[in-house]
Amino acid sequence: MRYGTGRFDPIDQLTRYSKWLRYGYRSSIGRAFDIGNITQQAITEFLGNGKPYPGPSGEWDAGNGSIMRLAPIPIFFLHERPQELMIFAGLSSKTTHGAPVCMEACQYMALWMQKVIRGALKTDLLNDRKIISFIETSNAKPMHPELRAVIEGRYLDKSSPIISSGYVVHTLEVALWALATTESFEEGMIKVVNLGGDADTAGAVYGQLAGSIYGLDNIPARWLEKIYLKEEIERVAQKLII
Repeated sequence: MRYGTGRFDPIDQLTRYSKWLRYGYRSSIGRAFDIGNITQQAITEFLGNGKPYPGPSGEWDAGNGSIMRLAPIPIFFLHERPQELMIFAGLSSKTTHGAPVCMEACQYMALWMQKVIRGALKTDLLNDRKIISFIETSNAKPMHPELRAVIEGRYLDKSSPIISSGYVVHTLEVALWALATTESFEEGMIKVVNLGGDADTAGAVYGQLAGSIYGLDNIPARWLEKIYLKEEIERVAQKLII
């Protein structure tokens, strides 16, 4: 079975996104569903011109679609320099979400997961301003102020975070809040999805961050049994690691 091109390839990624939108490629119900407006706009543009980075980049285009699918990037680039990981994390967003805050959120998550998988503690990374400094220096510009506030831990003073919406900053805040206020994968996931709102995407973002902390063995077996194409996902993950 073909597992892609063996490198970061935005055209291959967008081709697969397009197959999902048009034909239900790898969809659990056989068709595309619940697609975000920004993702649909980017795929439609790609189908029209074939360009590798059609993601809208306006201030109001900062949806959460690119952080919900990020995990393959830090897995594939796990052993590379943080600078390289950061570059490709941003570009992975740009395929569908070109707003700077979306790209920065992907960069932050990728660096966070790389550090955790390499042995950093959750408590050391929550409210870690060193990542902010690294991203700002690498991008040669200040980070989006709302994103900076989240990474600096504004959620720590809240009994519950802001509403779980489709805005990338809100979604990341919800995930970090759940990580900071729970001690298991299951407890945090339940807390995230029970907020309502854009619960599926918030759960996907939390799952990536929490998965890098707790590992596969600490995800409830009854949940793993329900995953569509579970064996295929595991095979692809192993290919990404090698």
